[in-house]
Amino acid sequence: MVQEIPGQPRGAFLLDGATGAVLLTCYDKEDGHSPLSLALSPDSRTLAVGYAPYDIILWNAQTGARQKLLKGHSNWVVSLAFSADSKRLISGAGDSTARVWDTESGKEIGRIRFPGESSYVDGVGLSPKSDIAFAVVRECWSWPGCRRRNDAFRNEDEMRSLAAQITTQNTKGKA
Repeated sequence: MVQEIPGQPRGAFLLDGATGAVLLTCYDKEDGHSPLSLALSPDSRTLAVGYAPYDIILWNAQTGARQKLLKGHSNWVVSLAFSADSKRLISGAGDSTARVWDTESGKEIGRIRFPGESSYVDGVGLSPKSDIAFAVVRECWSWPGCRRRNDAFRNEDEMRSLAAQITTQNTKGKA
């Protein structure tokens, strides 16, 4: 999977691992936003693409057809990971949140929130049973003693991580 090929519009590309030939191109013709993150489901059926400004599109990895648009983030989606069974997706964005999605319904089913308005959640993951979500954020500018140079983070930056138990509530009979 790659996000950019010279001479092509920015999109998500699936490549043949042996030859490098483009097997599939997923380009958001409706909005034309730039992809920032990619994840291929373990069953190889779904390609998730996180975009600037804040959407996630699920694509059929065999046909390139757009399956679902996931909305919820309010800043760039920079990290994605599928569950082992491909039924859940976790996304991290620059809105200080990691969100867990049901890939069949496209609904958000969980959320981890870090302090601050625009911390980037740089890494996300789900446990093998999909019952624990992991997220890591690196934010510098709001912490005492933090140093920045040319918008690049230095080794002294502090990393914060969080793991959260995923629970589903029974909503039978509730409106």
